[in-house]
Order: sequence, then C-alpha cells, then structure tokens
Amino acid sequence: MKHTVTTIKLLAARFGIALFLWQCIAYVHLMTGYFDAIASRPEYTLDFTHYAYYFLAYGSWAVFSLVLFELLKKIKQGSILKGFSAIFLIALLLWLPSYFIIDYTINLWLNEQLQEGLIEQLISTPNALIFFYGILYALTFFVCVCILMHKNALKSQLNALKAQAQQSETQLQLLQSQLGPHFVFNCLSSISALARTGNKNELLSAVNKVGNLLRYTIESAKSHKVFLHDELIFVDDYIALQKLRFGKRFEYLAVIGDALDHVQTPPFLLQPLIENAFIHAVAKTENTVQIHLKIHRQGSRLLVSISNTYIDIENPQQSFGSAISNLRSRLEVIFEQDSSLKHAREGELYVCNISIPVGTTN
Repeated sequence: MKHTVTTIKLLAARFGIALFLWQCIAYVHLMTGYFDAIASRPEYTLDFTHYAYYFLAYGSWAVFSLVLFELLKKIKQGSILKGFSAIFLIALLLWLPSYFIIDYTINLWLNEQLQEGLIEQLISTPNALIFFYGILYALTFFVCVCILMHKNALKSQLNALKAQAQQSETQLQLLQSQLGPHFVFNCLSSISALARTGNKNELLSAVNKVGNLLRYTIESAKSHKVFLHDELIFVDDYIALQKLRFGKRFEYLAVIGDALDHVQTPPFLLQPLIENAFIHAVAKTENTVQIHLKIHRQGSRLLVSISNTYIDIENPQQSFGSAISNLRSRLEVIFEQDSSLKHAREGELYVCNISIPVGTTN
C-alpha cells in the first residue's frame, strides 16, 4: 500500500512538472499567435476560449510525455536500440492522429459548432502543421530519451561507487542532472517560437543544432570530464541556435589560447554561464549585447572568463545565482578547495572568472 502511494505521488509530481513545462510552451505559442494577429487586426483580443484551448491542447502533450516516458522506462538494457526505435514509430503513428482528434474535440467543445467534420478536418490539415507537430513529437521523444539515458547513466555510476565517496558523488550527479533538462527545455521553447515564423530552413537548422546538443548531453553524462574541444563545439552549437532566435541582438567572440588540445574540464562548464548572458542580457534589451569568452592556460591552471554587456535589471545577483551556485558546487565536489569562481559587474560588463587545475590526457 505504501509503495502504491509513493508511486502515485511520484507520477503526480512528474505530471506536474510536465504540465508546467508544456504550459510555458503553450503560452509562448499563444502570445506569438496573438502578436501575429494584432499586426493585421489591431482590434483582435484574447478571450477565455483561447486560453482554454491552449491549456487543454498542450495539457494533452503533457499526458502523452508522461506516458511515453513510462513506456521508455520499461525497455530492458539489452534491447534499447530496438525498443526505442519501435516505440518511436508506434507512438508516432498512434499519437499524431490521436492528437488531431483531441484538437478537433477541444475545438468542438469550446466553439460548439465547426464548419467541417472530423474526417474533413483531418484531410484538410495543412502539411506545415503536420510538419510542426511531427517535429514537436520528435523533440518530445528525444527529450524523454535524454532524461532517461541521463538517469540510467547516473544510476549505473552510483551503483559502482565506493562507500567512502558515495555522498560526494551523489551530490555531483544531482547537480549535473539539474543542468541537462534545464537547457533542453529552453531549446525546446526556442524551437516552438521559431516554428511560428514559418521559415522551414531555419527550423530545420535549429532542429539539427538541438540534436547536437542532446547528443552531447547524453554522451557527457557518461563521464565527469570531457575534452575542452568538445565543450567548445557544444557552446558553438548553442550559440548558433540562439543566433537563429535573436539574430543581430548579440555578438559572440571566443578567444582560445594555445596548447589546450588535450585539456579536460567538467561537462557544462561554459554553457550555463553563457546561457545566463542570453537570459539576463540579450533577452532584456533590443540593443546589441557583446558576449566574450576567453580561455587560456597559466602554468598548471586553466583560466576561463565569460563577460557580457551589463544590463541594468533588478537584483541581478539574485537572478544570476542559480547557475553560479550549481556550478560552484560542482567544482567544489570535483576539485575540493582547488578551484575558484568569481562574478561581478566591471564597468559596462558583467564578468565571471573561473580558475581550475589543468586536467589533461595523453
């Protein structure tokens, strides 16, 4: 009985998280459509039916995400590739038609009368809309896989730990698990907003970049350290994705020192701080924001500096604190007292400086 109650609470918590994330995407979709509409019809307003439609429509995606994740969990380790492939195809064939039926039902309930019947509605569905929801399905699937693989990797690592190091290693893995789903959700929101522009080439380019980001997330979950070169490629893909979203609203410059080919760093050393530059600077102004990354080696230390144009917002230290706190905790676990992370406003810039021991491999 106790186990059943715990399982129900866990599922309820997961559904709550999924519902919240999908409602954030629904709000982006709703407001994007609203701003598109008022451009040609200034008198256009939102009413209860609009909010209800997006809540219910994207709420169905939250239910689907939870069911999909639970199905993926049932796959045995020895048949992951075949199992994932089978579920991907079967769920695609079952879910998309079901969603269009759900969408029709919601519209029928809210609007009471529709000009077209269900069959006519399905037949007349625009290819662009099918394409959009197909991409949304694929991203949902890969996010579930990403989180599941990340979770399985953490579980395998934790089972292999010695008792003496178990507490520190658990802390490290929990902090890392907070990073992966966080940036993936931000990328998913960017894709959802970009899809509304109707530019298929940009959308396909963005999907490719997100694929690279997800692949790196899964691979980096297998190790506590990665090559700096791979971390920089990951950052470049993230920057390219943001370029599609923000265009000329930022300029990015990376200055990388010599003799760093074999240097290793903890995964997600750079991206959370660069992401903060977009959240707390680029997204807060229409002016061009300068983002600079500098990395060089000084003796046995690796020095990293990330700066961006300072934007005067309320309580910048508090809004910046989450990424800083997580990264500082990870560095303390990995390097104990042999690392430093400092951040502060310096004139017209907001600067974050990191110093860690150089890790190399032959």
